[in-house]
Amino acid sequence: MVSYSLGLFFSFSFFVASCFLAILAFAIHYTLYRLGLTRPPGNFFFIMSASIAICTPFHPEKIPEKIGFMAMGTILTCGIGLIYSLLTLKEKGGSETLLPTKNPYTNTVESIIFGVFVGLSLGKAFLLKLENPYWVPVSCAAVMQGASSKHVWLRGVQRIAGTLAGLGLTWLIATFNPSSLFIAISIILLQMIVEFLVVRNYTVAVVFITILAVFLAESGSQMTRHTDLLFTARLVDIILGSFIGVIGGWVLFNEHVHYHTTLRIRKAKFMIKKKSK
Repeated sequence: MVSYSLGLFFSFSFFVASCFLAILAFAIHYTLYRLGLTRPPGNFFFIMSASIAICTPFHPEKIPEKIGFMAMGTILTCGIGLIYSLLTLKEKGGSETLLPTKNPYTNTVESIIFGVFVGLSLGKAFLLKLENPYWVPVSCAAVMQGASSKHVWLRGVQRIAGTLAGLGLTWLIATFNPSSLFIAISIILLQMIVEFLVVRNYTVAVVFITILAVFLAESGSQMTRHTDLLFTARLVDIILGSFIGVIGGWVLFNEHVHYHTTLRIRKAKFMIKKKSK
């Protein structure tokens, strides 16, 4: 809710919004590691919420209403999750799995790189005047969540391939002019399928994630009236975001970049301490 709300407040300027998203991505990536919450989906939904909010038209008088709708959905979801956990989850003994420790500078450098590339991806989408630019930073963030440079490349290829297949299936469904009830039921089923597949086969999961995302974002008349233009635009957005994410992942796991950036951070801290004295 905080990410979404801040995104709404900073949506008045493309340049300011891109800078804000970069700072937010840095802060979230840094904070989640410090709290030990780096497991997937990690920072993804924070970035997605803020990106969607940033790319909505800026109408200050409607901000409270939009935040209210977000709050209603969040409260409902948390309530369902609480009821499910009370009914099914049991306390388990044993020690928790410890996350590998990092040099404090490593987390800072990774957070800076992550923030810079997510912000750049949004700025690039705005410069190209894409219809729904939030798809670009969302794809970039998803690809950069890879565990290694090789894994990032693999996620990029999987996301593009899965998106292409998913858009093809969505285009086929849209040609039959589905009703609102069909879309609502499909969203429920697709969410269940995604939750089952995402930890088993990412490529197949992306196919259903793409259909789900299009149904959620484009469930109005635009999906059936401008089918070809809509799906072509989504494919361009996701390919661009994945490409930027692959480059960002290469930088993220590049030892030389980490080494030189760490040196600069240490020099900056030394100079600040020296001036304060």
